[in-house]
Amino acid sequence: MVRSFHRIIVLFALFVGGAGMNGVLAESDLECVKASGTCGAAGNEDNVTWSLSCDSVLTISGTGAMKDWNTSGSTPWYAYKDAIRHLIVEKGVTTIGNFAFMNCHSLETVSLPDGLTQIGYTKWNASNSTSGHAFYDCSRLRSVVIPAGVTTIGRDAFLRCKDLESIQVEQGNTVYDSRDNCNAVIETATNLLLCGCKNTVIPNSVTAIFEWVFEFLPITSMTIPAGVTSIGKEVFKSCNQLKDLYLEWTADIPLWSALTNRNPQSAITIHVPCSATGLYKAADGWKNYTVKGEGQYTITATSDDNTQGSVTVTVIP
Repeated sequence: MVRSFHRIIVLFALFVGGAGMNGVLAESDLECVKASGTCGAAGNEDNVTWSLSCDSVLTISGTGAMKDWNTSGSTPWYAYKDAIRHLIVEKGVTTIGNFAFMNCHSLETVSLPDGLTQIGYTKWNASNSTSGHAFYDCSRLRSVVIPAGVTTIGRDAFLRCKDLESIQVEQGNTVYDSRDNCNAVIETATNLLLCGCKNTVIPNSVTAIFEWVFEFLPITSMTIPAGVTSIGKEVFKSCNQLKDLYLEWTADIPLWSALTNRNPQSAITIHVPCSATGLYKAADGWKNYTVKGEGQYTITATSDDNTQGSVTVTVIP
């Protein structure tokens, strides 16, 4: 039943995309198998299998954990990676291995099952780690729903997914969330934003942003709330369409290393509260960009007869 349900979803996606003669695709077409094999973890090798249909659907089925790979080139479907448009991980499979679908540049849709507990593995604070990367650089992937049972997401799991419009964690997940419909993955206990997409809106409750989160994404503007006290390095690396950053700090401005020399300084405007303009213009990193004060500020003056008055000025961009 689960397998049939997943296939119906994929069949619909293929129909909308115009697959098959006149956009018509029968379920029986999925029975044409281009390649197949096993992909289970050590001790579970034969219990997890993979099958790539002639209509570009990669299905992972069976029970237990998938294998972890050291590079994307070592996965058994690597030779067919550019033919994979749709991925179905069926119920019973509990983990997705490191590098499992890295560089699957044609992958557009992903269906992940209830019961999945892990999407790659590595510690997020290991800056030099080469593990994780489960869906790294799946540049045509459009949306992802992470099941409520997932308690481990490996480093850079969805990094460089340039077409990713929506990334949501299901309600009930005890480790991660997508609060306020933010289109991001947040570690609930630490308020650390781990994964984003081109439509991410950073919630006010987020206190830290992990490094490289928005790397290569076609973002044109972003607001960073005042509650963020830590920004990882090169958060906006190679975001070449980035034009405007709206920053809300009025004191204790975090050290800025989120942009690199791949982000032309002259092309980016930093929009800040009027009262803090001087702080940004003096701060290392920030001062290299165009700083523009916005919002309201109050001027207090004393007259010759020692009476005071004030006026609130609104700066309109």
